[in-house]
Amino acid sequence: MRRNTSSGWGDGTTGVGWPGMVKSLYNYRLSDEDLISIGRLMVGFAMFESHLNYILFTLRGRAERDVIPSHPTELAGRKLKEVKKLMNRGVAPEIDSFWQEIRLSMAHALPARNMVGHGVLVYATDGEISFWSQSRLKELPLSSVLGAEKWVNYAIHAAFHAQQHLNPNPDGTVHVPQPLPDRPA
Repeated sequence: MRRNTSSGWGDGTTGVGWPGMVKSLYNYRLSDEDLISIGRLMVGFAMFESHLNYILFTLRGRAERDVIPSHPTELAGRKLKEVKKLMNRGVAPEIDSFWQEIRLSMAHALPARNMVGHGVLVYATDGEISFWSQSRLKELPLSSVLGAEKWVNYAIHAAFHAQQHLNPNPDGTVHVPQPLPDRPA
């Protein structure tokens, strides 16, 4: 298998990806590292949403677990608003501090996730790559999308910590295997 730096791994006949994959009609002009980072952004966001669902269900009460489905990613913004509303009822200060970190992370990560999921790639005359949303008439540079991966990872950590504090052990202790990492710059 030879390396195709403009569009990922390929053997020249099967296209991007593993052997046997259907050849793509497009040359995305993204490096392997770019494609991996975009993939990590999307998978990481799905993992974050899983933690967000758990936080939401815990705050609402276990009887209402099936009210907001866990699979539609277009509801992420709605879920964040709902958690914010429930947090206003009053929670322990450490949970609120994790929530503030989640909100900050999502300010960076959610627009990038939505643009990758619903936008299209556009190329400027100078060769710069961006994502374009026709419905919002907005453009987001590739560099902003790639920078969002670290914010999603940070949000996952903050959500995990909040989840653990919302559900302490029977003896009241909280199991958190490691401290929250440093906030991305």
